[in-house]
Amino acid sequence: MDSWGSTDAEIRHILRPIEELFEQEFPDFQPYPWGARRWIHGHVRHVMLAEAMVGDFAKAFEGVTPDEAERLADSFALGQCGVRGNLAGILRDASNTTEVTL
Repeated sequence: MDSWGSTDAEIRHILRPIEELFEQEFPDFQPYPWGARRWIHGHVRHVMLAEAMVGDFAKAFEGVTPDEAERLADSFALGQCGVRGNLAGILRDASNTTEVTL
């Protein structure tokens, strides 16, 4: 539901009318730093819709022991991450450094 794990393609039918309403009724509403669209997504996607799914998300972890939960959390450790070469190159070029290390 939130932008960390998906696009808004499946909920455009919800977001589009709200975005259009804000464009029509509040054309000068551009909250800092990313504007109205990001503000709307923050409230609608990341709070209203995502919060409503917390129970479903919790069910995915039913029966997980503390040790299993720790192993799951460890899978997100920096040492487990892979370098996205194209992105690292773009960031390196933009920052004028010669090496990206983790």
